Amino acid sequence: MIGTLPPRFVDVRRLGEGSEGGTWVGHDRDARARKVVLKHVPAARGAHVRRAFEVLRRVASPHLPAVLELLPADDGGAWLVTAWVEGEPLPTGPVPAAQALAEAVAITHALRAIHAVGTHHGDVSLGNLLVRPDGGIVLTDFGQVGCYGAGTPGFLAPEVLGGGGGPASDVFALGCVLAARLFGAPPWRDPAEVAGLPGRGRGAVRARIGELQRRLGEAIDPRLFTLFDHLLDPDPEGRVSDLGALLGRLGELREGGGGGATWWLPARWPYRGLDLERWVDLLAGAGRPCLVAIAGPTASGRGRVVEELVQRLQARDPAALRARLCTPERLAGALGGDDEGWLAAWMAGDGERGIIGVGDPLSWPGELADASDPLRQARLQAAVLRAGAAQARDTLILPVSPELGEILSEGSESSLVVIRLRPWGIEEIRGALASTLEGAGEEGTASWASALAEVSGGWPARVVGLIVAAAHAGIRRPGVEALARLPVAGAPLDPLVARELLTVAWELGRRSPPVPPAMIGLYASDGEPLPGALAAARRVLGDEADALARELLAAERRQRRPIRLALAVDAGDRPAIEAWLAAAPPVIRAEPALERLAGRVLDGMEVRAAARTILARHLLRLGDAARALAVARPALADPEARLLCARALEQLGRPADALDVLEDMLKRAGTGGDDGAPGAGGPATRARAGRGRGARGWGARAGRRSRGRRSFGAGGGRGGPGRHGDPDRSKETSSSGPRARRALRSTRPRSPSAGRGRSASAGGASSISGARARPTARRSAGSTRSTRGARARPRP
Repeated sequence: MIGTLPPRFVDVRRLGEGSEGGTWVGHDRDARARKVVLKHVPAARGAHVRRAFEVLRRVASPHLPAVLELLPADDGGAWLVTAWVEGEPLPTGPVPAAQALAEAVAITHALRAIHAVGTHHGDVSLGNLLVRPDGGIVLTDFGQVGCYGAGTPGFLAPEVLGGGGGPASDVFALGCVLAARLFGAPPWRDPAEVAGLPGRGRGAVRARIGELQRRLGEAIDPRLFTLFDHLLDPDPEGRVSDLGALLGRLGELREGGGGGATWWLPARWPYRGLDLERWVDLLAGAGRPCLVAIAGPTASGRGRVVEELVQRLQARDPAALRARLCTPERLAGALGGDDEGWLAAWMAGDGERGIIGVGDPLSWPGELADASDPLRQARLQAAVLRAGAAQARDTLILPVSPELGEILSEGSESSLVVIRLRPWGIEEIRGALASTLEGAGEEGTASWASALAEVSGGWPARVVGLIVAAAHAGIRRPGVEALARLPVAGAPLDPLVARELLTVAWELGRRSPPVPPAMIGLYASDGEPLPGALAAARRVLGDEADALARELLAAERRQRRPIRLALAVDAGDRPAIEAWLAAAPPVIRAEPALERLAGRVLDGMEVRAAARTILARHLLRLGDAARALAVARPALADPEARLLCARALEQLGRPADALDVLEDMLKRAGTGGDDGAPGAGGPATRARAGRGRGARGWGARAGRRSRGRRSFGAGGGRGGPGRHGDPDRSKETSSSGPRARRALRSTRPRSPSAGRGRSASAGGASSISGARARPTARRSAGSTRSTRGARARPRP
């Protein structure tokens, strides 16, 4: 069987037996000797293996192997090539319930991805589940994908024994795997028992799970019985079909299963972007071109497009089209030439009319490699490629620079085509996030997509790189500055380009068109330098960037020009920063330099209280309550800064501390003496009365404080009993928010916004306690307003 493999695979050995020729493992010399798994499928199963190949190309999950190629075999069959997964088959249990449920979550993620593309795995079993060294689970062996009447004994659903199957049979097999891990054995090993289940219903499932539990001799969560009812129902229609809901249920059952956004990085990212079908049709036709140039800047996803084109051709007819992927180092040998002469071998025209895709940029010989004059270099390379395409037989699919793509497009030769790449739109970025960021919600996903688009410019490889870096860094909240600081792999910037990027950002904010083709990937569509590119430029220049900023700022001052915040922050110039903030509107939008300023302030940069207040307001709007609190704390003398601190504490789940901050502010605003003792009718007195302190005194609060801190929902402002655990005091407790706001307004001059019940500088800060007072017929300085269980309403 090894003789049918292409010679590029070396160190090949059998990995497993099978009726279809088994599975093999080896190293691919054309891909820098990476370790791969080769699944042989005979000609009779060609349609199924093509389906498996198509499924794996389209799904994204960290619990599925990365598909690489589909190659023809000499016997008329095919080889499905996937990435090697380091690990061992999942053994039988028993294991703790938390571990078994965590594994079930991983398998469900894999099945959800497969079912989403309209097919099923067909052979979910312990032997096809690998445990990686880090504990991760990967579902392997796609030889039975989409098949009916197939699988492994012990994991077969009743309908499979009758020649059926489908997604529901995968769910049944998942239940068998979970039982094997929990109890040390699958529920049924005898096919005859399985075949008889439909006539016995769920009662047979409950009885069998109960028997396994008794054999184990340990109690299990009673809810697991209900879970098995839905996984192992003998009737396929009775099994759970919404795998998203199943994931939620499994999460509830797991110990420590927590909420919040969770990253799930796939082994392979599905293709998104340009519609490539017309190019695939062209390459599959009789008169296909001999050169397909994929033009785009660095990190635009050129290599991914090359791979996608080759894989789509392989899925159509691997034997006839003979499409394959190759690294630049191996291209010459693949074309029949020596190791250094890919260009000569291609132009010789001695190939077999095959298609070779090269994902990485090629090495050029002689003066074609001279990059001192990029435009001249591109013209020389274009001339050589045109000549080669006119006489070659093999088709090359190559990534090229924007300049080279532009020059190649000037001709009208049928022997070559140019595919120009474009950035992803917001919806495409949201699609990439949909399967990788779980628990963020619609609003959170939209914020992530917006921040990723701003930092990356939408170029696919940059978006993916940022997602991967954010996942590894454990980032849970989107932020332009936080994303821009992430180390994302890419070509290093030339210092000259780095200086130009920073200068444009500091002086004008955007570059006048046209943007040079070599720098297209560094600017957004409006000419604004991308935050990620600016962060890279600062890393390249180091201390030189700060010196350059100070020099430019001095020149701007001499010419009395407005100084941008980005320049002031990079120069570390406090007067310029504070002047910019003083002139800014109350709500500042689309200014990434504010996040950089916040970072510098938290690192020790001194700014006035007003500047801290603006920064804290901006950070709260971004949902970064922790940094907002840290920025605002030193400015507590400013009433608005105190309100922002209280809002941040509330968002951080510390409502009692938030009320303490507000109480201290009310002391300062009270009509009593310097010691903060309230006067008879002062705002602090009214606020204390609203919290039940007027008649009962401080000792009443001290005795119940621990209960007040348990959760914000315990307070009267959320519809539950009073904050001190007394149901009769909910009316008093819920009034603290409105009273606090009235007390604060009483200490400020009247303004147009004050007539509407809002502080202009507070940015619309809402009630700390979450309560909203009902209108009353009578109102006086000593009166109280309260509501039982009311929720805060944002004010206009």
